[in-house]
Order: sequence, then structure tokens, then C-alpha cells
Amino acid sequence: RNLAFIRENLEAMKGRKVGPWLSLDVEGMKGKFLRLPEREELALPVNEQLVVEFYSR
Repeated sequence: RNLAFIRENLEAMKGRKVGPWLSLDVEGMKGKFLRLPEREELALPVNEQLVVEFYSR
């Protein structure tokens, strides 16, 4: 809790939204993983078929 880079990153998170599957308490320096995210909630587009094809070689 005394590390400067952790405090800086937490300050940078103020005002930013986290996914609905996460809980963030900047003041208390706490975060919580609430549940697995739904596919629709992910910001990055993922083509699962391409992943399967890549790893099935």
C-alpha cells in the first residue's frame, strides 16, 4: 500500500469505469473479481473460431 506506482495507477483509475464483473474501491485500495464476464461485455473483439483453428494445427 506504500508503493508509489500502485498509488499512481489507482489515481489514474479514478473516474474510469471497470467492467460490471469487477468491483474497484480506489480509496480503500481494494478490487474484487465478482464473476466471469459475458462475451458481450468484453471490449476486445475475439473470433473464437480463429483461435480454435490456430491451436488445432
